Amino acid sequence: MANAKDETGRAVFVARSTDNGETFAKEKQANPEPTGACGCCGMRASSTARGVLYVLYRTATGKVERDTTLLVSSDKGQTFAGKRLDHWHVNTCPMSTYSLRRARSGVVAAWENRGPRGLPER
Repeated sequence: MANAKDETGRAVFVARSTDNGETFAKEKQANPEPTGACGCCGMRASSTARGVLYVLYRTATGKVERDTTLLVSSDKGQTFAGKRLDHWHVNTCPMSTYSLRRARSGVVAAWENRGPRGLPER
């Protein structure tokens, strides 16, 4: 179980409902690996028409690994598999956001990393 003394001990939790949101079961930790969870960065979740649940978040491993991690559940949020999509070694919270959108092939994800590129200085 996560120890939330700082963001390295945080985790991603999911509370499931089987009655269209009338009631919820006790929350369960979704991230199977102890990655931490960035306290300021946005987190997003989306599902497909077939019920596959996706959760995208920024880790806080060792306070310097701010990786983008995707959690996927094929059993309606009972269990999750995690996959690191992007690595970012930075010693600060980047305060970034995420986006997940349904697509024909599943879900499309977008996120910020390493600041803006190619923008002219004024």
